[in-house]
Amino acid sequence: MTLPPAGAGLAAPLEAGIQRFLAHLADERRCAQCTVRSYGSDLHQFARFLYPRIADPRLPLAAVQPQHVAEFVSQLQRRGLRPSSQARKVSALRACFRYLTFQGWVAANPVIVPTLPATDDRPPAVIDREAMDQALTPPLLAAFRDHRDYAILSVLYGGGLRLGELVGLNLSSVDLERQTARVTGPAGQQRVVPLGAAAVAALRSYLRQRAELMVGLDIGRVDVGALFVNRRGRRLERRTVQRLVARQLGAVGVGRRCSPGTVRHTYAAHMVAAGANPAAVNRLLGRGGPGAVAAPSATPLARLRQVYAQAHPRAGTPRPAEAAALASLRADELPAVPGLDPWLT
Repeated sequence: MTLPPAGAGLAAPLEAGIQRFLAHLADERRCAQCTVRSYGSDLHQFARFLYPRIADPRLPLAAVQPQHVAEFVSQLQRRGLRPSSQARKVSALRACFRYLTFQGWVAANPVIVPTLPATDDRPPAVIDREAMDQALTPPLLAAFRDHRDYAILSVLYGGGLRLGELVGLNLSSVDLERQTARVTGPAGQQRVVPLGAAAVAALRSYLRQRAELMVGLDIGRVDVGALFVNRRGRRLERRTVQRLVARQLGAVGVGRRCSPGTVRHTYAAHMVAAGANPAAVNRLLGRGGPGAVAAPSATPLARLRQVYAQAHPRAGTPRPAEAAALASLRADELPAVPGLDPWLT
């Protein structure tokens, strides 16, 4: 839809205000797509809540009152929504109307909630070392999906990547010789992360399978540059990665609610437990905490790699059993694909 200009006035419909705020997040704040979608989902839920409560079906911004927000929060509570989810939705409303107030779309922010719902403050789930080692056992079958899924879990744990960073990886993002990957985080920020020898070994085996797959596909219908692809050669979607990670971890007895984010938290917990400085771990994770950004040049990549090598459980040479399994999987001679030869060695 065509958005009215900033300061369009109180008669502007709520939908137009929501769209302008989401555009602000995406274009000016450079938030990740999943963040923008999350804000949009919460804001549109509020809009649906208002339709039977405001006479004008256009839902003019001027008609939104503090009591509507209070009723919305009460409904969330009656439905038994988790406190953390309630707090997220209220924060989304507050941020949206704060922006629209600043832009002159509304006279005052109607989101007047004395306190946000108390959150449960549960610590993030962490997978223990034994379960993680079991999940990262090389696949026994030589199917493409087995190699791909194993490589994905290895890279998630080896590099501490966010879900969006993993699905955005390209072939050119990975340096197998240096055992690193260049990832693009929130707001387009890039960083180089160590992957470890075990993850690189898994990637080498997967890339051979990927090359064989691509030979039989129409080159015009595939995402040639994408690192992780499906059997049609297209870049994997976020939901696909979430499902396959849950399946892999569920197979070794880890809870079904585990996600790529759980693997990322596990990476951090295992590194700190092994003696790594939390500030250095934050730098490796690309987090914006005080320890991560106070002195950008104080922790160069070489030092971070040293921290990683000393603390990450899978930083070094793969264990003998893993090395033997991966070596046997790499033994087959597969046809080369133009542009992929450097990745097959």
